[in-house]
Amino acid sequence: MFFGQLSYAAAVDSSNASSEFSKRTVTNDQTASSSVMSCCLNGRMISHYRQIANVGYPPRETTTLPKIHRDIVTSPKQSPPAGLKQAAARRNALLIVNIEKNRVAGGLIEGMAVPLSKSILQHLWDKFDCFLLDCDGVLWRGSVPIPGAGAAIDLMKKHVRILAFIMKNSSDSTRHQRSASVRGKMSQAWHQCVHRGESSLSKEIPILAFKNDIVTSSRVASIYLKNLPNRTGKVYVLGGQGLGNELKAANVDHFGIGPDYSENHTFVDDQSVSVELENDVFAVLVGFDRYICYNKMVKAVSYLRNEKCLFLATNDDAFFPSENSRIALPGAGSIVQAISYSSQRKPIVLGKPHSPMFQYVRDVLKIDPKKTMMIGDWPPTDIRFARRNGLASMLVLSGNATIEHAQKPEDRETTADFYCNSLKTLCDLESVSRFLNFYSTLLVFSGLNGCQAGVCVSSGRL
Repeated sequence: MFFGQLSYAAAVDSSNASSEFSKRTVTNDQTASSSVMSCCLNGRMISHYRQIANVGYPPRETTTLPKIHRDIVTSPKQSPPAGLKQAAARRNALLIVNIEKNRVAGGLIEGMAVPLSKSILQHLWDKFDCFLLDCDGVLWRGSVPIPGAGAAIDLMKKHVRILAFIMKNSSDSTRHQRSASVRGKMSQAWHQCVHRGESSLSKEIPILAFKNDIVTSSRVASIYLKNLPNRTGKVYVLGGQGLGNELKAANVDHFGIGPDYSENHTFVDDQSVSVELENDVFAVLVGFDRYICYNKMVKAVSYLRNEKCLFLATNDDAFFPSENSRIALPGAGSIVQAISYSSQRKPIVLGKPHSPMFQYVRDVLKIDPKKTMMIGDWPPTDIRFARRNGLASMLVLSGNATIEHAQKPEDRETTADFYCNSLKTLCDLESVSRFLNFYSTLLVFSGLNGCQAGVCVSSGRL
């Protein structure tokens, strides 16, 4: 009995994939679509529908098998052609080789990031045991949690040994202590971390994380100062209460946090200035300070006239992610640059993408850079942090970055290995992968008269 054309459809992940198949038809479908599989069994039609969200997958490819695979013996017990699985296995093996070979050169396609796909995601689960996540723009944006972030965190915890949250903003530590605020990412559990060893990362994003798995630039700064040899004197701080709390926990003597008011004033034009200076200041630490004023700038620059006084910065971010696209929120970098310009000195920056942050993460979390991936939303900090320290990187487009940052990066240091729309993409791809793993091969045999039909479904990974 002669049977009609046998078709095999699958989501193929890379344009570099090798194949034995002689004919190939590619259909672009970047919008939401339904994957329909129908099989005729004993004259009854059974349809399986799978709704797939618009997550920016690579184009779906439909491969028509050559004649050698069409002319198979018709039997309900017939196994799928061996060449089918072998070709798929070789395709995935080639993909993984290309990832490992070209990752350090800027992704599979040199000079641009590669879109995340289900085979690449499976490779990430197999290859890496540690994920480092930025928070602003990845888990939340402004005061709004990003959809799917919580589910993605739960998924990561099932696949990796270490999951850490890397926050570059020194003001994050203050937010962590406000349980009623979305920006209070730690809630009241932050205060109990020392005793219980864990905290809630967010009230709205129910994620549990151990204290050491939450790394802020404030903590890195406090530990950096604590470990300085022959440390004597005080630290003048431009920053918020969260930074002050970290310094206090590290037993670092400091002052300067909060509004700067004084009864003794001098005047520069119409600006009232206090010029009372301490005598034993060995470092100036600059972070994000909501009370920044001319008084504070005068003191910081005056202390830095002493060449032995250290100039440290928690981070040099130009701006914060904003919920309102019309509003720009200058970050700590704007304050750091002002002090640097006036003092004619360059700071030691402790947060991403600079080395002190990585040294802290490496030493405290005991990570292996070759098995670690950084996920962030801003190439100049997150991706550069990964590049400089030998980490793999993934850019998410849910924060500051756009598709142009992924496909047309400014330089090699800001070129991510992979990119996706948001963390929700991981969950969507994982769902598709599980679906296709169960129905990895669907062979539909239809007779000439439609009287007989056989269906062979074999499970296994594509």
